[in-house]
Amino acid sequence: MKYSCGHWNRIKVNKIFLEQPSPEPKVKVMIPMYEPLETSKCEKCGKVIVESKELTKHRGINVVESFDFSLGLIFGVIITFIGNYLTEKWRESKEKKSIARALVTELEWIKEAFSKHHYDIKTPIFSTNIPKLALFKGQTIDAVLRTYHEVDLGIVSHLKITDLKKLTDQIDYTIAIIEKERDC
Repeated sequence: MKYSCGHWNRIKVNKIFLEQPSPEPKVKVMIPMYEPLETSKCEKCGKVIVESKELTKHRGINVVESFDFSLGLIFGVIITFIGNYLTEKWRESKEKKSIARALVTELEWIKEAFSKHHYDIKTPIFSTNIPKLALFKGQTIDAVLRTYHEVDLGIVSHLKITDLKKLTDQIDYTIAIIEKERDC
């Protein structure tokens, strides 16, 4: 430990950890503290540095006396949480845009297939992107699910030309909603 006279002294201590309150319930903030085993005096000037049974935050001989470890730890935790939050939001945004592109492409293929071959389509269509819709707002989720439901009903009921027009309009509406949310 560096004393005010500038001399570095060695002090025998027990290292203990004290729990501090945390703003995040899942995170435990533990502050290392040092309990001197005996009263120590500076080797250079002879003044008492620490009393026995007096807790100190000093980290052995390499930490300057004025450094507040708990404040640095708190800032580190806060910066880590902010960084993790922003990274997660960025990933969600990137994934949402990717899923939106896939859904739009899928719906355009469905529209094209129905306009050209609607009597030849016999199997209901399932999108692997449906489970990922949780990233979108409720209006978009409803429109996508309603459209896929309409498509599957159209396959089963062998659409007439007038119903086919309604279905393609529904697909166009859904694509517009997806693109609007993707661009936000």
